[in-house]
Amino acid sequence: MLKASDIKGIMSYVPTVFTDSGSLDKDRNRENFRRLIDVGMHGIQILGSSAEFFSVTLEEHETLAKILAEEVEKAKSRVITICGCGGQGLADATARTKIARDCGMDASMLVLPYYFPVNAEAARIYLERIAEAVPDIALVHYNSVNTKSILRGKDYAAMRHIPSLIGAKQPGKSGPAWRDLTEHSGHLNHFGCDDDFLYTFMNGATACDLLISAMRPRLALALYKACVARDWEVALQLQRTIWDIMLDVNYGYVEEMGYADPTGDKALVEASRFLHGGAVRAPYVPFTPEHLAELTRRMDKYPDVECL
Repeated sequence: MLKASDIKGIMSYVPTVFTDSGSLDKDRNRENFRRLIDVGMHGIQILGSSAEFFSVTLEEHETLAKILAEEVEKAKSRVITICGCGGQGLADATARTKIARDCGMDASMLVLPYYFPVNAEAARIYLERIAEAVPDIALVHYNSVNTKSILRGKDYAAMRHIPSLIGAKQPGKSGPAWRDLTEHSGHLNHFGCDDDFLYTFMNGATACDLLISAMRPRLALALYKACVARDWEVALQLQRTIWDIMLDVNYGYVEEMGYADPTGDKALVEASRFLHGGAVRAPYVPFTPEHLAELTRRMDKYPDVECL
């Protein structure tokens, strides 16, 4: 079973590709996984929030996990596979975690129930019950602000007895918040995402969940390489390049146009010409062709690079 110390590198979170009619596009999802494996990505995370986990049926969940497992097996390479198994209730999350285990995924990533936010004690019970029901797969908690239930270091410390809970994805953490997590619950592998990459690595992180890896993968891999080498001067230049890209295409365009996840992330991926983004499922509003053309024009200004 995956251990906390095994989580290293860039975890690329990818959209679930749907056809224009809303069905699962098996071929384009498979092609996305293959491209990420071929470029040398360290891990692939499926069925996260940008991948519309909330709209995917159990059958589709199993299909995606099987396709990813098949592509990793064919490539005969060590790629960490993290399967989003979030659900609104315990039964749904447990069922999805069992599917992830049976399909050979390395870890189940879990968000807390979000319709009625839960407190730290309820979060502990939730993760305990899933770990008890499916003990033979690693669990990673996604500490998402969308759940309105943010766990702190002491909350994770109270879960030390859950052996399969090995890590937590921590988006948008300030310096004090990151220090709290690592000091009080350092038994877990806490990893940041997106804009926090350089900061978290300078403060002990070994992995990062990174959207830019699905857009400009070689740039992302170069940043990781510089961080591992502790070449902070080069790492800062690469991080600034990523910030420049995201300021232009994401914060300066996608968000300004009023598009919300998962529509925005899918459009960013599609405009990047590396992976397929695909359509969003109703009721989410897709990018207009005109807006996608402008987004593509902006992305084309930033070719992928391996190093400076």
